[in-house]
Amino acid sequence: MNLSQSELPDTQPRRTLVAVDLGEFSEKVISYLFLLTRDILSEYTIFHCLEGTIDEKQAREKIDKILVQARNYLNKSVKSSIKIHIAHNDLLEELQLLHAKENFGTVFTGATNKPDSWRLGPNAQAIMMNISAGIVIVPPNVDLSFPSNISILVEKVQKSSFSFLHTFHEFVSHYGIFLNFVLFAKDKQELEEERRLIEEYQDFFDSTITFNFIVEQEQTHINFLRYIEGIHCEAAVMAWHETTTAFLSAKQTGIIYCSPKLPILYIKKKTIPDKDQVLFKEI
Repeated sequence: MNLSQSELPDTQPRRTLVAVDLGEFSEKVISYLFLLTRDILSEYTIFHCLEGTIDEKQAREKIDKILVQARNYLNKSVKSSIKIHIAHNDLLEELQLLHAKENFGTVFTGATNKPDSWRLGPNAQAIMMNISAGIVIVPPNVDLSFPSNISILVEKVQKSSFSFLHTFHEFVSHYGIFLNFVLFAKDKQELEEERRLIEEYQDFFDSTITFNFIVEQEQTHINFLRYIEGIHCEAAVMAWHETTTAFLSAKQTGIIYCSPKLPILYIKKKTIPDKDQVLFKEI
Protein backbone atom coordinates (compact mmCIF):
# COMPACT_ATOMS: atom_id res chain seq x y z
CA MET A 1 0.00 0.00 0.00
CA ASN A 2 1.37 3.40 -1.01
CA LEU A 3 0.05 6.63 0.42
CA SER A 4 -0.16 9.85 -1.56
CA GLN A 5 1.71 12.87 -0.26
CA SER A 6 -1.58 14.46 0.83
CA GLU A 7 -2.37 11.47 3.06
CA LEU A 8 0.93 11.59 4.91
CA PRO A 9 1.35 13.30 8.28
CA ASP A 10 2.32 16.96 8.12
CA THR A 11 5.75 16.67 9.68
CA GLN A 12 9.41 17.29 9.11
CA PRO A 13 11.25 14.62 7.12
CA ARG A 14 12.44 11.68 9.16
CA ARG A 15 16.23 11.49 9.25
CA THR A 16 17.35 7.95 8.52
CA LEU A 17 20.87 6.68 7.88
CA VAL A 18 21.96 3.49 6.16
CA ALA A 19 25.54 2.32 6.61
CA VAL A 20 26.93 0.19 3.77
CA ASP A 21 30.30 -1.32 2.92
CA LEU A 22 29.53 -1.45 -0.83
CA GLY A 23 29.84 -5.24 -0.77
CA GLU A 24 27.55 -7.64 -2.59
CA PHE A 25 24.66 -7.20 -0.12
CA SER A 26 24.64 -3.40 0.05
CA GLU A 27 21.94 -3.06 -2.59
CA LYS A 28 19.65 -5.32 -0.54
CA VAL A 29 20.18 -3.24 2.60
CA ILE A 30 19.34 0.03 0.85
CA SER A 31 16.41 -1.55 -1.00
CA TYR A 32 14.94 -2.86 2.25
CA LEU A 33 15.29 0.57 3.84
CA PHE A 34 13.39 2.17 0.96
CA LEU A 35 10.75 -0.57 1.04
CA LEU A 36 10.08 -0.33 4.78
CA THR A 37 9.98 3.48 4.86
CA ARG A 38 8.34 4.06 1.48
CA ASP A 39 5.37 5.96 2.93
CA ILE A 40 7.44 8.07 5.32
CA LEU A 41 8.75 11.47 4.28
CA SER A 42 12.46 10.93 4.86
CA GLU A 43 15.89 12.46 4.57
CA TYR A 44 18.05 9.46 3.74
CA THR A 45 21.79 9.51 4.33
CA ILE A 46 23.83 6.76 2.72
CA PHE A 47 26.98 6.39 4.80
CA HIS A 48 30.14 4.65 3.65
CA CYS A 49 33.61 4.61 5.18
CA LEU A 50 36.45 4.32 2.68
CA GLU A 51 38.73 1.33 2.97
CA GLY A 52 41.29 -0.38 0.80
CA THR A 53 42.13 1.17 -2.56
CA ILE A 54 38.70 2.64 -3.37
CA ASP A 55 38.69 6.44 -3.41
CA GLU A 56 35.73 8.76 -2.82
CA LYS A 57 34.89 9.17 -6.50
CA GLN A 58 34.75 5.41 -7.00
CA ALA A 59 32.63 4.98 -3.86
CA ARG A 60 30.11 7.56 -5.04
CA GLU A 61 29.93 5.89 -8.45
CA LYS A 62 29.20 2.53 -6.78
CA ILE A 63 26.47 4.06 -4.62
CA ASP A 64 24.90 5.77 -7.64
CA LYS A 65 24.86 2.41 -9.44
CA ILE A 66 23.20 0.72 -6.44
CA LEU A 67 20.57 3.48 -6.26
CA VAL A 68 19.48 2.87 -9.85
CA GLN A 69 17.92 -0.43 -8.73
CA ALA A 70 17.12 0.42 -5.10
CA ARG A 71 15.00 3.45 -6.04
CA ASN A 72 12.41 1.04 -7.45
CA TYR A 73 11.33 0.38 -3.84
CA LEU A 74 10.57 4.03 -3.11
CA ASN A 75 7.07 5.49 -3.20
CA LYS A 76 7.50 8.13 -5.89
CA SER A 77 4.64 10.23 -4.49
CA VAL A 78 6.61 10.76 -1.27
CA LYS A 79 9.18 13.47 -1.89
CA SER A 80 12.02 12.07 0.18
CA SER A 81 15.62 13.16 -0.34
CA ILE A 82 18.84 11.16 -0.56
CA LYS A 83 22.34 12.33 0.23
CA ILE A 84 25.65 10.51 0.41
CA HIS A 85 28.22 10.83 3.19
CA ILE A 86 31.68 9.38 2.59
CA ALA A 87 33.83 8.93 5.70
CA HIS A 88 37.62 8.92 5.36
CA ASN A 89 38.84 7.79 8.76
CA ASP A 90 37.41 5.68 11.59
CA LEU A 91 33.92 4.37 10.74
CA LEU A 92 32.46 4.49 14.24
CA GLU A 93 34.02 7.82 15.18
CA GLU A 94 32.74 9.56 12.05
CA LEU A 95 29.33 7.93 12.37
CA GLN A 96 29.02 9.12 15.97
CA LEU A 97 29.96 12.66 14.97
CA LEU A 98 27.43 12.64 12.14
CA HIS A 99 24.72 11.23 14.41
CA ALA A 100 25.44 13.91 17.02
CA LYS A 101 24.92 16.53 14.30
CA GLU A 102 21.92 15.02 12.48
CA ASN A 103 20.17 13.09 15.29
CA PHE A 104 19.03 10.19 13.11
CA GLY A 105 15.84 8.49 14.23
CA THR A 106 16.84 5.13 12.80
CA VAL A 107 20.01 3.56 11.45
CA PHE A 108 19.91 0.65 9.00
CA THR A 109 22.90 -1.60 8.49
CA GLY A 110 23.67 -5.00 7.06
CA ALA A 111 24.10 -7.84 9.53
CA THR A 112 27.14 -9.54 8.02
CA ASN A 113 28.66 -10.54 4.69
CA LYS A 114 28.38 -14.23 5.64
CA PRO A 115 24.96 -15.41 4.39
CA ASP A 116 24.54 -18.25 6.90
CA SER A 117 26.00 -16.53 9.96
CA TRP A 118 24.08 -16.06 13.21
CA ARG A 119 26.53 -13.42 14.46
CA LEU A 120 26.74 -9.76 13.54
CA GLY A 121 29.81 -8.61 11.71
CA PRO A 122 32.21 -6.29 13.58
CA ASN A 123 30.96 -3.04 12.01
CA ALA A 124 27.30 -3.85 12.65
CA GLN A 125 28.12 -4.83 16.23
CA ALA A 126 29.99 -1.57 16.81
CA ILE A 127 26.99 0.38 15.52
CA MET A 128 24.59 -1.56 17.75
CA MET A 129 26.65 -0.95 20.87
CA ASN A 130 27.51 2.71 20.30
CA ILE A 131 24.77 4.50 18.34
CA SER A 132 21.74 5.66 20.34
CA ALA A 133 19.24 5.57 17.46
CA GLY A 134 16.92 2.65 16.80
CA ILE A 135 18.78 0.09 14.71
CA VAL A 136 17.46 -2.11 11.91
CA ILE A 137 19.70 -5.08 11.16
CA VAL A 138 19.19 -6.36 7.61
CA PRO A 139 20.51 -9.88 6.87
CA PRO A 140 22.02 -10.99 3.54
CA ASN A 141 19.10 -13.33 2.81
CA VAL A 142 16.33 -10.82 3.52
CA ASP A 143 13.19 -11.18 1.41
CA LEU A 144 12.49 -7.85 -0.26
CA SER A 145 8.79 -7.76 0.56
CA PHE A 146 6.90 -5.65 3.07
CA PRO A 147 6.49 -7.61 6.34
CA SER A 148 2.95 -8.64 7.22
CA ASN A 149 3.82 -10.77 10.26
CA ILE A 150 6.27 -9.58 12.94
CA SER A 151 7.44 -11.30 16.12
CA ILE A 152 8.10 -9.49 19.41
CA LEU A 153 10.00 -10.95 22.33
CA VAL A 154 7.87 -10.48 25.45
CA GLU A 155 10.26 -8.94 27.95
CA LYS A 156 9.87 -8.69 31.71
CA VAL A 157 9.29 -4.95 31.79
CA GLN A 158 6.93 -2.80 33.77
CA LYS A 159 3.78 -1.79 31.96
CA SER A 160 4.85 1.86 32.17
CA SER A 161 7.87 0.95 30.03
CA PHE A 162 5.66 0.07 27.06
CA SER A 163 5.98 3.65 25.82
CA PHE A 164 9.07 2.57 23.89
CA LEU A 165 6.70 0.62 21.59
CA HIS A 166 4.33 3.57 21.05
CA THR A 167 5.25 4.47 17.48
CA PHE A 168 5.84 0.88 16.44
CA HIS A 169 2.25 0.30 17.56
CA GLU A 170 1.06 3.06 15.20
CA PHE A 171 3.08 1.56 12.35
CA VAL A 172 1.60 -1.90 12.97
CA SER A 173 -1.96 -0.58 13.24
CA HIS A 174 -1.66 1.49 10.08
CA TYR A 175 -0.56 -1.43 7.91
CA GLY A 176 -2.63 -4.14 9.62
CA ILE A 177 0.43 -6.20 10.49
CA PHE A 178 -0.03 -9.41 12.49
CA LEU A 179 2.03 -9.66 15.68
CA ASN A 180 3.45 -12.76 17.31
CA PHE A 181 4.12 -12.42 21.04
CA VAL A 182 6.84 -14.89 22.02
CA LEU A 183 7.14 -15.69 25.73
CA PHE A 184 9.79 -17.98 27.19
CA ALA A 185 9.11 -20.01 30.34
CA LYS A 186 11.38 -22.80 31.59
CA ASP A 187 8.69 -24.46 33.71
CA LYS A 188 4.98 -24.27 34.57
CA GLN A 189 5.55 -22.12 37.65
CA GLU A 190 7.41 -19.50 35.64
CA LEU A 191 4.75 -19.70 32.94
CA GLU A 192 1.97 -18.88 35.41
CA GLU A 193 3.97 -15.99 36.84
CA GLU A 194 4.60 -14.51 33.40
CA ARG A 195 1.33 -15.25 31.60
CA ARG A 196 0.06 -11.81 32.60
CA LEU A 197 2.87 -10.26 30.54
CA ILE A 198 1.21 -11.39 27.34
CA GLU A 199 -2.09 -9.92 28.53
CA GLU A 200 -0.36 -6.59 29.14
CA TYR A 201 1.17 -6.64 25.66
CA GLN A 202 -2.22 -7.51 24.17
CA ASP A 203 -3.86 -4.65 26.05
CA PHE A 204 -1.23 -2.24 24.78
CA PHE A 205 -1.69 -3.28 21.14
CA ASP A 206 -5.52 -3.35 21.63
CA SER A 207 -7.18 -4.07 18.25
CA THR A 208 -4.11 -5.50 16.51
CA ILE A 209 -4.44 -9.15 15.47
CA THR A 210 -2.01 -11.11 17.62
CA PHE A 211 -0.84 -14.67 18.15
CA ASN A 212 0.82 -16.04 21.28
CA PHE A 213 3.71 -18.49 21.34
CA ILE A 214 4.93 -19.93 24.64
CA VAL A 215 8.34 -21.59 24.50
CA GLU A 216 9.57 -23.95 27.22
CA GLN A 217 13.21 -22.93 26.97
CA GLU A 218 15.57 -20.49 28.59
CA GLN A 219 14.99 -16.96 27.32
CA THR A 220 18.10 -15.99 25.39
CA HIS A 221 18.78 -13.83 22.37
CA ILE A 222 19.80 -16.74 20.14
CA ASN A 223 16.89 -18.95 21.28
CA PHE A 224 14.43 -16.23 20.28
CA LEU A 225 16.01 -15.75 16.85
CA ARG A 226 16.12 -19.49 16.15
CA TYR A 227 12.55 -20.00 17.32
CA ILE A 228 10.95 -17.28 15.18
CA GLU A 229 12.46 -18.71 12.01
CA GLY A 230 10.11 -21.65 12.50
CA ILE A 231 6.86 -19.68 12.89
CA HIS A 232 6.91 -18.08 9.45
CA CYS A 233 7.25 -14.46 10.51
CA GLU A 234 9.00 -11.94 8.27
CA ALA A 235 10.71 -9.64 10.78
CA ALA A 236 11.18 -9.16 14.51
CA VAL A 237 11.30 -6.41 17.12
CA MET A 238 13.34 -6.41 20.30
CA ALA A 239 13.85 -3.82 23.01
CA TRP A 240 17.46 -2.78 23.57
CA HIS A 241 18.34 -1.24 26.93
CA GLU A 242 20.09 -2.17 30.15
CA THR A 243 17.66 -4.84 31.38
CA THR A 244 16.63 -6.55 28.15
CA THR A 245 17.61 -9.96 26.85
CA ALA A 246 19.62 -8.89 23.80
CA PHE A 247 21.53 -6.14 25.62
CA LEU A 248 22.44 -8.32 28.60
CA SER A 249 23.55 -11.12 26.28
CA ALA A 250 25.84 -8.76 24.37
CA LYS A 251 27.35 -7.39 27.58
CA GLN A 252 27.97 -10.85 29.02
CA THR A 253 29.31 -12.61 25.92
CA GLY A 254 30.60 -9.82 23.69
CA ILE A 255 28.47 -11.31 20.89
CA ILE A 256 25.37 -9.90 19.21
CA TYR A 257 23.38 -12.49 17.34
CA CYS A 258 21.40 -12.03 14.15
CA SER A 259 19.11 -14.05 11.93
CA PRO A 260 20.41 -15.07 8.48
CA LYS A 261 16.95 -14.36 7.03
CA LEU A 262 14.92 -12.02 9.22
CA PRO A 263 15.49 -8.28 9.70
CA ILE A 264 15.42 -7.16 13.33
CA LEU A 265 14.36 -3.74 14.62
CA TYR A 266 16.01 -2.89 17.93
CA ILE A 267 14.13 -0.12 19.71
CA LYS A 268 16.19 1.84 22.20
CA LYS A 269 14.89 3.89 25.12
CA LYS A 270 16.86 6.93 24.01
CA THR A 271 14.78 7.06 20.82
CA ILE A 272 11.36 7.19 22.50
CA PRO A 273 9.30 9.98 20.88
CA ASP A 274 7.16 12.45 22.74
CA LYS A 275 3.56 11.30 22.94
CA ASP A 276 2.44 14.18 20.73
CA GLN A 277 4.69 13.21 17.84
CA VAL A 278 3.00 11.88 14.75
CA LEU A 279 2.65 8.53 13.05
CA PHE A 280 5.84 6.82 11.86
CA LYS A 281 8.11 9.21 13.75
CA GLU A 282 10.14 6.36 15.22
CA ILE A 283 10.23 3.89 12.33
